[in-house]
Amino acid sequence: GMNSAVTIFDENASKYHTICCGAHIRTLASIFIIIDLVLTIITGSFLFLIPILIVGIGLYGVFHPSRTCLLVYTGINLIGIFISITLTVVGMVAEESIKLALQKKFGIKIENSGSAKLFMILTLAYIAIRIAITYTYCRLANFVKDLENSQRIHIVYDKA
Repeated sequence: GMNSAVTIFDENASKYHTICCGAHIRTLASIFIIIDLVLTIITGSFLFLIPILIVGIGLYGVFHPSRTCLLVYTGINLIGIFISITLTVVGMVAEESIKLALQKKFGIKIENSGSAKLFMILTLAYIAIRIAITYTYCRLANFVKDLENSQRIHIVYDKA
């Protein structure tokens, strides 16, 4: 006889929904990738081949959907986040050492301005948002994996 083992796949399972607004991970990723595309166009970085290619990979990953493209896009985003964090830390260290040098050499004391603090808060907020968005793409990649696995129906032949 023939036995077929089918994996039960519920694409509306709660694990595929977001905590914040209860939206499906696919919906959220679609919104985020459109925002990424719009930002790429607004900032004019689409004039450079690389940014538009990167967003293209993301778009294909979300709407096709393709797990490989989503993982590549997640990886690129993680590199971007790492660079942002590194630059922020380097900037802070440089700023502090310049202040110390000015104080030691010339006795000039510089207080942190409100705009510097605001910039810092905005930078950290930007990094936090990028992490949340990247995590969404990563979760969508897992959703696609589960979806693909459920579509592969295993047929087992018995020697009967």
